[in-house]
Amino acid sequence: MAEPQKLAFPERGGPAAKPLPRFQIAALCICNCAHFYAVCSLFSYGGIMSADMGWAVDRDHAGNIAGFLQSANVLGRIPTSFIWGCFAERWGLRAGLAMAMSSLMVGGLIFGFCVDATVAVAVRFVFFGMGNGWVTFFGPLSIALGGPERQTELTGIVFASGTLSQLLGPALGGWTYGVLEGAPALVPSFIGAFVSICALVALWAWVPQIQPEVYARPVNGSE
Repeated sequence: MAEPQKLAFPERGGPAAKPLPRFQIAALCICNCAHFYAVCSLFSYGGIMSADMGWAVDRDHAGNIAGFLQSANVLGRIPTSFIWGCFAERWGLRAGLAMAMSSLMVGGLIFGFCVDATVAVAVRFVFFGMGNGWVTFFGPLSIALGGPERQTELTGIVFASGTLSQLLGPALGGWTYGVLEGAPALVPSFIGAFVSICALVALWAWVPQIQPEVYARPVNGSE
């Protein structure tokens, strides 16, 4: 029985090590904030919004539609994650990430005007789920920008920014919900769209076009 094949990576601090690209990391952090804000900002007002918009009888019975709103984006990623991976192989990671941030931006602009529950769920499913390939692109981007010896550090920094967005997103969404009575979700949704626009600007300014690469190589040198 053949022994499991071992993978070798350059040691941290060795000759292959390179400094972390600060501006490129900042761009990825903003993209991650846009992603998690789109997902998490609804947590604080989804049930209240469902009752306020007449999608549920009252707030005590709003859990069903609120659950659909909050899970639609995750369900939307299921049929398209593989497609986004193929897209990145063909057209590059930056192009795919730009499309993901554009989808979050458009979804944020539309969701704030939704007055129908089915449309609201569909917007989150399509624009925050199907059109958002961030989860697919993040790993290869970390490898490409950080290199095999620094990718874990880069990943940790970007994940920290996402955690910050997970914490502040619901707080900001709840704080700004209802500022406009006729469209109570408009302000928190527009905030998400603005963060996505910032991500697009940072992406095009600081992140080069990148094709996915595999840095891990067998110890014996075979492909």
